[in-house]
Parts: sequence; C-alpha cells; structure tokens
Amino acid sequence: SRTANVPSSSSSSSSPTTTASAATTATATATTSANPSAGTSSSASATTTTDSSEASEANSAPASSPEPKPKPKPGKKRPRRSREGINLGPQEFLEKRRRGPDSSTPPVLTETSMEKLGLLLRQKKRAVVITGAGLSCASGIPPFRSNTDKNAVWEKHIEELGTRASFLKDPLGWYNEFWLPNFAPLKLAKAPNAGHEALALLSCLLDDLRIVTQNVDGLHQSTAIGWDSSERLIEAHGRAGLYKCGSDPEVADGEEKCPYSEEKTILPEQFSEEVRAQLGHGPDGPVHAPFLTDLPKCPHCGHACMPQALLFDEDYTDHDFYQFEKFGEWLESAELVVFVGTSFAVTLTSLAVDEARDRKIPIFDVNVTVDEERASKPTLKWNAIEGPAELKLPELVKLVDPDVEFDAKPP
Repeated sequence: SRTANVPSSSSSSSSPTTTASAATTATATATTSANPSAGTSSSASATTTTDSSEASEANSAPASSPEPKPKPKPGKKRPRRSREGINLGPQEFLEKRRRGPDSSTPPVLTETSMEKLGLLLRQKKRAVVITGAGLSCASGIPPFRSNTDKNAVWEKHIEELGTRASFLKDPLGWYNEFWLPNFAPLKLAKAPNAGHEALALLSCLLDDLRIVTQNVDGLHQSTAIGWDSSERLIEAHGRAGLYKCGSDPEVADGEEKCPYSEEKTILPEQFSEEVRAQLGHGPDGPVHAPFLTDLPKCPHCGHACMPQALLFDEDYTDHDFYQFEKFGEWLESAELVVFVGTSFAVTLTSLAVDEARDRKIPIFDVNVTVDEERASKPTLKWNAIEGPAELKLPELVKLVDPDVEFDAKPP
C-alpha cells in the first residue's frame, strides 16, 4: 500500500516566486554572454582606439571562469518535482492539487485506515455500519451482485424478476422460478461468520454503534454473541422467511387498507402447515427443494402474500419493517459511516455517501477491493480497508478493546 505524495499548501506559495527569480537571473546571464558587443557606442569607440600593446596583453590574458549559477535565496525552496521526477510549474502544481492523488495510486494505507477507525470507535464516536452481501459470503451465501462470483443471483436472473409487478403477473410462477430457488429457508440456513460475530461484539462494547444491513439472510440476529438487535439493527431490505400482504396499500377513500400491506409483518406460523412446507418451512427444519402449489394468503384480507423483502420497483417507505425514518435519524446524527462488503449499487448506500460528503464526516469501506474512484475524490473522506470482512472485523475488535476475549474464526 502507498500514499500519494501531494505537496502541502504551505509550500506552494513560495514555489512560483522562486521559479520566476531563477528564470530572470538566467535570462540576464544568457543575454550578456551571447551579445558581448551589445554595449554603448562610446564603449565600442574606445575599444577601437586601444593601444596595440594593450590589445596584445588582453589577448594573452587567461579566459575568465564561467559565472556560477545563482543560488536560491534564503527562505526560498526549489521548484517541486512530481513523483515521476518531472518539474511542476506553478499552474501544473495547482492543477495537480485540484485533481488530487493519481487514480493509479492507492489513496490510503490500509493499516492506517484500520487504526484510524479503531481510534474513532474508542473515542465513542457515533457510528453507523452498513453491511452488504460481502459480509455473508464467508457463510456460504452467494452475493446478489458480483463481478467475479458466477453464483451471484444477479448473474442468474434479470432485474425484472425481482419486482412487485412480476409477482402480480404470475404469483405462483414467481415463487417457483425466482424466489424459492434463491431465497428458500434451506438456501439461507447458514451460520453467522466471524464478521457477524465481531459486529455483534462491537455493538456490545460501543453504545453509539448502529447497524443497517442490506442482507435478507437474518444472520445478524443469529450470532452466538447476544446483542440488542431489536433496537440497534435495521434490516433495510427485509428478511427472507417473513411475509407481507401483496394488496395495494394505496386504497380509495372509504376502503379498508390491509394492515399487513405496509405496517405489520406475517409470520410463517400464520399459514397452514401445508403452505408452510411448500414455502420451505418444515416442522423439523428447512425443506429441500420446496415447490409452491397453493399461494400463501393474508390472514386479514385473503390476498396473496409476498416475501417481506424490498423489491426493485418498491420504495423504502412502502413498509414499516424497513424502518427508513429511523435510518435517516441514525445517519443524520452519525459522526462516521462504515461500509462492510457492499457494492454501492442501491439507493441506501448512495444516501449514506451523500450525507457523509455533505457533512464532511469520515467514510470507511471494508471490502475485498478498493473503490479507487470514490477513494480518489477530494470531496469524500474515504478510508479503504482492503480485505474480507470475516478477517478485518475481528482485527477491529482488538483495536477497540485489546483485552476483550474474541477468538471467532471464519467457517
């Protein structure tokens, strides 16, 4: 890891003056040397009447030594040089400062970023941690989007399938072709990894740490380390295994709105045993290869039920389960934002980045790759922590509290 060596602003004020002074002196010297006859007419006349002995004596005199190069004046600095060793003039120097570090250069040292984050958390700064699919990869759950993982759901299904509109066209086909093959209980029946456990422990150690997850796998609540997930966790994209009424929450005046359409959540136990098994909720655990023949029905209005998950054509405000208002409150009071394993492809992360930029609070990105485009922007206080979350987050626990006992290992 390297840090871009950008000159400080205090030195830039003297650099243009030094360059101009050196250039003026060098020009004057070159003019005198190249034009020895460029004196006054009287001097030229005197030279022609010089005594021959004087001319002979002048010709026999040794050649004068070259004039020494002017030294920089006290308090002045030589022109700065770029990392490639090319002189930067005043204009180029200012342009380089405006551009910030070269995009090809890692913007921040990884270990320095980790230590900085540990220090801020030890200082009890209010932190919002936003987790993505990269956190659950070590548990065996494929990411939704990935440039490298061919098992990613995004690679297998087009965006139109994950919509309310697609569900309403063919609810049974939607469940059997899209939802159950990817999000059935057996698919998500995994154990939390060391990254989840580390965040649970950090939540116990730090009163001002809040967690917002984009994941629907429910692994944050399944950690061996107990923590107050009911008050300090927001599942912003819902949770697989829970359900909501698929009726339209926008009803005409005088018509009754189903409370399960945007307020309450439906549990699997509210369906018949047969439907529960078809959805993959067996009496002895998750069912292998579930297949739906009877749609789950809302216990209040009888409408077909949907998974309690935020789909592509839905908004964060469409259901109270997503707690979008609370998310806004947490974000507005945060003194730093930490992203863990996210691809920055949804509105939630964009809102958090914008808020951090506007209030000039630090951003930390724990990820397997460095987001060099965002990290190089001078408007963002971006700190990259490169590496898998299941390894980096346990390291962070030790930085926050070296005496804590924590030996969780990745599965």
